[in-house]
Amino acid sequence: MSGTLIDTNILVYVIDNQDARKREACKREVDRLIASGQAVISNQVLAELFSVLTSKIGIPLPSEEAARVVRGFAESPAITKLTYTAETVVKAANLSAERRIPFWDALLAATMLEAGVFTICTEDEKDFSRVPGLKVVNPLQ
Repeated sequence: MSGTLIDTNILVYVIDNQDARKREACKREVDRLIASGQAVISNQVLAELFSVLTSKIGIPLPSEEAARVVRGFAESPAITKLTYTAETVVKAANLSAERRIPFWDALLAATMLEAGVFTICTEDEKDFSRVPGLKVVNPLQ
């Protein structure tokens, strides 16, 4: 499989109105990935998105609205969805320990690598650039 996984932070910028520059840059990249058939997300990204939108942005969304946003991404036929297994979690734990990156980033990386997705669209260049085999694209650069 090819494609580019869209990290949670990029989707948050697309939804959150607090920073117009970041919103436009991220929206442009997400729209491009969707239009080209290259957009990929994971179940982890969907879960993180709901959590961030309801509790970690400047003006949190009501749960019902955040659920609609998540459902829109989850049900979009234009976005490929990845999931992980217990074996993926073990690989992620090892990757986290070996590369000294946060577990949740390691889980996303392990999920991608298992699925054959080698590019991630994220603002978090520092951690993902430490994972062998991954290419990081930051639309905010």
